[in-house]
Amino acid sequence: MLRYVFISLALVFILLESAWAACDVRSAAHTTALVELYTSEGCSSCPPADRYLSNLFAKDMGSAQAVPLALHVDYWDDLGWVDPYANAQFTGRQRWLSRVARAPVIYTPEFYAGGKEVRGWPANLRSVVRNINATPARATIRMRGERTRSDTLSLSVQATASAANTGEIYILLTEDGLTSRVARGENSGRVLQHDHVVRRMFGPEPLANGAATINADLPALQGLDPARLRLVAFVQDGTTGEILQAVSADRCFTN
Repeated sequence: MLRYVFISLALVFILLESAWAACDVRSAAHTTALVELYTSEGCSSCPPADRYLSNLFAKDMGSAQAVPLALHVDYWDDLGWVDPYANAQFTGRQRWLSRVARAPVIYTPEFYAGGKEVRGWPANLRSVVRNINATPARATIRMRGERTRSDTLSLSVQATASAANTGEIYILLTEDGLTSRVARGENSGRVLQHDHVVRRMFGPEPLANGAATINADLPALQGLDPARLRLVAFVQDGTTGEILQAVSADRCFTN
């Protein structure tokens, strides 16, 4: 169960000397688009996609329109440069989405919006997000957090979904403003900047009879900047891969 994953992680994460602030966010009545970028620092064609993701959400879209995620995959790590943000869990998710879509290959950079692949993303992603926003939400999410003790966030997430038998919830932690100096591989000598980088992903946790409540204590994470962290939750249909709703909060980790 997801709550036990959080509890076990609390035993190994080192707490930062920073305070947690209360946060409380509810999902919109319309569907907020979950935008996923599968990327790698070992891929020479990925930096433009990384910049596109950063610029899109810095200038054009707010949290009610879309929730951005940059998921760094690990299948480039044996080709000259080990991506410090890569995680086999993210590669597994990309492969799962590909299988659901019956797509023959996975690659980087690859964008998904609402659980569906977006090809021609420089031209098409905005319109895809607008179309997703035009549909009523088929799930509701409320995410609350408050400081309880010694820089620990007491997290409560409630979700309901129309996909009563196949709905699943994920909870993620992302970080903005990351910089890497790449020493080898296709991007050797380049300084790369990243936003919306997924640092932890918990789930999927199945919804029972279309609903789930998760209560957990989430400690501060060693080496991460509280001012740049964001909590994300989304509900997905575990059969079709379609995102039913997403929500994010960036007020949980600052004084």
